[in-house]
Amino acid sequence: TGERFSAYERPVTLPRRGQMSLAYINFVYEAFREGDGSISGIMAVATDVTAQVLARKNIEESEQRFRTLAETLPQLIWMTDENGNQLYASSRWEEYTGIKPVGPETWQQVVHPADLQKVAIAWNNSRATGKIYRAEVRLKNREGNYRWHFVQGEPIRNEEGDIIKWIGGFTDIHDQKALTAKLESLVNERTAELQRSNED
Repeated sequence: TGERFSAYERPVTLPRRGQMSLAYINFVYEAFREGDGSISGIMAVATDVTAQVLARKNIEESEQRFRTLAETLPQLIWMTDENGNQLYASSRWEEYTGIKPVGPETWQQVVHPADLQKVAIAWNNSRATGKIYRAEVRLKNREGNYRWHFVQGEPIRNEEGDIIKWIGGFTDIHDQKALTAKLESLVNERTAELQRSNED
């Protein structure tokens, strides 16, 4: 036909170091035409892309393992780019909040207004220093009720050391906070009783 033909990442078996092994090859066939339009030959170019394909497959497998793990954890797992734009959120995030994350504005919809400044300070400090992002915040659930969560985000860097994304999660600590507050209240009551007793 004289038409160009391309085939990418085709698996082939090639001899390597004395034994046959799987390789991935890009093939391109281009027809040579004479002045009268007739085809006088075909140029064939085969490029070994095995290293690139295997590297991509490793990344895809690693990504799949991460997603599988993230979906089985009770925490609300998230991933953002370096600027805080949502790249991924586990299904538990949507189950809890009732909101599909789309960008930085999503945080403002679910974080308690009184905690927004605290979150912003912790986030900006982490972006500036590259340290792990940590904070305790109240998140609104789909019923409109707030529960305390501990959030932690880990910066992911490229080979040059630049932060390219963040991976983290929210852990529900509401019951622990309530128990701590109750214990503190009991201690304060007992202290006041002891003080009154001493005064008497």
